[in-house]
Amino acid sequence: MAATTKGREDPQLMFTNTATAGGGDNYYCAGPETQQGYGGVISFCDKATAGSASFKAWTGAGAPPKGSTVGGEISFSNSASAGTARFSIYGTLGSDGDTFGNVVFHDTATAKNATFTNVGGTVSVVMAVILSSTETQPPPTVSSTTGWNTQQGQRR
Repeated sequence: MAATTKGREDPQLMFTNTATAGGGDNYYCAGPETQQGYGGVISFCDKATAGSASFKAWTGAGAPPKGSTVGGEISFSNSASAGTARFSIYGTLGSDGDTFGNVVFHDTATAKNATFTNVGGTVSVVMAVILSSTETQPPPTVSSTTGWNTQQGQRR
């Protein structure tokens, strides 16, 4: 999925009720269509789950417009769960240190047993961020890498 958005209240792809994103062969992306774009939201609410699918949240090189998401966003609310999914979350492509892909948990949503990899962008002090809800589960697996190849201009 790649599209623009105004925020988590206006997602482009929403999983509701007890829907699941499926198994390991399913791959979802939240982010802009071009480096000049912004946004893109995948939302899980109610008791929906990310299953064991793979997800990527990234951003472009420019600052998003006022009221938009900060790069691509994968949002969990209500009692939704990240399941055993794998998430790659990328830092900025430009010089704007406030822009990054993100995964956000609201309400009693849980990270469950998901794996999160933060991949650094072109601004050395900024990493993608995972925000947590009031979940009571053990913390998920989180790793951080410097994954931007400035020589080739491509993400790893």
